[in-house]
Amino acid sequence: MAFEPTCNIAGIVLGYTGKGSKTVLPAEARAKIDIRLVPDQTPGDILEKFLDHLRKHGFDDVEVRHEQGFLPSRTPVTDPYVTLARTVVTEVWGQEPVIHPGTGGAGPNYVFTGHLRVPCVVIPFAAADQANHALDESLDLRGFELGVATSAAMIRRLGAYWGLLSDGQG
Repeated sequence: MAFEPTCNIAGIVLGYTGKGSKTVLPAEARAKIDIRLVPDQTPGDILEKFLDHLRKHGFDDVEVRHEQGFLPSRTPVTDPYVTLARTVVTEVWGQEPVIHPGTGGAGPNYVFTGHLRVPCVVIPFAAADQANHALDESLDLRGFELGVATSAAMIRRLGAYWGLLSDGQG
């Protein structure tokens, strides 16, 4: 899925949800949808294609409210910044990280890769069982502490990489 666009229905609300039974048809329904883009797609173009798809299938009366959009962004896993991040994570955590070409989250990373023309690397520090964004979300303190150490090490190394520091240690 990391290389494919997605269309996700995040939630649907419709019909009677109160106590007791009712067999009335709902007057309206609402759905929250997010669409993840890949390189060479734009939010506006994909929104138009989505609306065309709805109209083509007889849903001309659907009201769509576009709330936000981010251009897609991807830094090649062969980029020197990814190599640097791999080295730092390995040193701080004591094990080799798994490198993915994309994340499940969304954000304005294109500001870096598109406008500033610099790589963008995201290093998540969450444990697999932390239930991110769920009601029972938790935080592993060791992961938090190692995350702070990793961030500090990356800043030091990037400073040295760009000649702002004499070496990667200070």
